[in-house]
Amino acid sequence: MLNSKLLLLKPFFKKSNGDTIVDLVSNTFDRTKIGLDDIQVFTVDEETEMRADLISNEVYLNINLWDAILKFNGISNPFSIESKRKLFIPNQSELEKGYGLSRVLVDKGIKNSYSQVLKPKTVFDKNRLDSLQNKPLPNNILGNTDSNIKVKDGKIIFGEDVTKVSSERCKGSVSRAKLKEKLIQNQIFS
Repeated sequence: MLNSKLLLLKPFFKKSNGDTIVDLVSNTFDRTKIGLDDIQVFTVDEETEMRADLISNEVYLNINLWDAILKFNGISNPFSIESKRKLFIPNQSELEKGYGLSRVLVDKGIKNSYSQVLKPKTVFDKNRLDSLQNKPLPNNILGNTDSNIKVKDGKIIFGEDVTKVSSERCKGSVSRAKLKEKLIQNQIFS
C-alpha cells in the first residue's frame, strides 16, 4: 500500500462532540516554493501508465514522492496518467520544498456558520462570508443538525433519510431516483 505524505500532513479539526476529523480540504502542497532551474521532462510509457509510484522510483529511486510529482504537475487522479504524457520533474530537494502544513489540531467548531469553518484572507472575502451568515448552507456543506449523511457499518451513506419517513411506515429503502420517479408520476414534481 502506498502512503501519501500529503495526506499525513493534513491538519485535524474537532467536532463539537469531540470527534477528530482530518481536514481533507486544506492545502498541503505549494508548487510556488519549488525552484524551476533544474526541471526534467519524463514521458510516461506503458509500464508507468497510472503508476506514479513507479515514476517516482524511476526518477528519484524513491517511491514515496509520487504524490508530490502528481501535485507539481497539477494531477489529482493518479489513474489519469496515460502513456505518452509528459510530466515535469524537478530535482528531489526542490520537490520536497513543496510539502506544506504541519499536523496541527484546529478546533473549527463545525457549526452552521461559514466563519467557523472558513478563514477569510481579504476584506472582500470577509464581507462575502458575513452576507452568507444567515442564509441556508449550500448542498455540499453539512450543517450540525443535518442527518442525511451517516456512517453505518463503516460505509458513508448519503441521503438515507431523503423521505423523512419512519421505518415503521416505510418497509425497505427508498432511493432518490425512485422518489423522483414517483413524484413525477404523480405530477407533484416535474
